[in-house]
Amino acid sequence: MRSAALTAYLDSSGLVKLLIRDEVGGALVRGIIGPANRTVTSIVTYAESRAAIAAAVRGGRMDVVEGRQAVDTLDEIWSALVRLAGSLTDRHRLRGFDAIHLASAVSLGAATTMVTWDKDLAHAAHDEGLTTVPAWP
Repeated sequence: MRSAALTAYLDSSGLVKLLIRDEVGGALVRGIIGPANRTVTSIVTYAESRAAIAAAVRGGRMDVVEGRQAVDTLDEIWSALVRLAGSLTDRHRLRGFDAIHLASAVSLGAATTMVTWDKDLAHAAHDEGLTTVPAWP
């Protein structure tokens, strides 16, 4: 009898355990993904992980070099749009989903109007050169 194939799904909190040194639970995650046939996650995980790394650097849990190394590790597996979303979390202190919304709008070009009632997102969109409605900044 064959054993079932193991797929490990990591949300952002699981993936971050692999990226931030000495993160509680890191050994457990490595123990789960080691024998897994495949490890998967959602596109949202990239931006949320970048936000967690940026917060760890700002909070002193990682130094800038460690933060850059963690981002480099994360970048090895992601596409350009999610990388843009991740960099927006650094520049604007956005939450993960907001960074994805902004990256999507920015990728459409400067003629894009961002319609949002989220003030933080609107300020970030304005800073990225987009028109915002309502006009917050």
